[in-house]
Amino acid sequence: YKSRIDIIDWDGAALKDGAGCDYGNVMSPAQVVTLLSYADKKGPVFGGMSFEKFLSISGVDGTWASRNTDHKGQVLAKTGTLNVNANLAGYFYAKRNGVMHKYYFAMLVE
Repeated sequence: YKSRIDIIDWDGAALKDGAGCDYGNVMSPAQVVTLLSYADKKGPVFGGMSFEKFLSISGVDGTWASRNTDHKGQVLAKTGTLNVNANLAGYFYAKRNGVMHKYYFAMLVE
């Protein structure tokens, strides 16, 4: 069995800084989603906390405190802008067939 991190095409991907504010950062939405999934499945390894704990929560805190308030607490995401680019990536919770599921997403817009 290979995880998604092993089978995704990483050609051309580059992370020059941890904040995402470097013009040398190049990742596709599929690559970002794969990293989110990988970090999520690793569990509490980031200083004893899960990666999810570092993201803003819709309707609660950070850049999402006043956004998406109809779905308070259901979206955990990181916003990012750099000149004409506006990005959003993270997790959201939604019910499917009466069962709550966690989904990963990345929207990178130029």
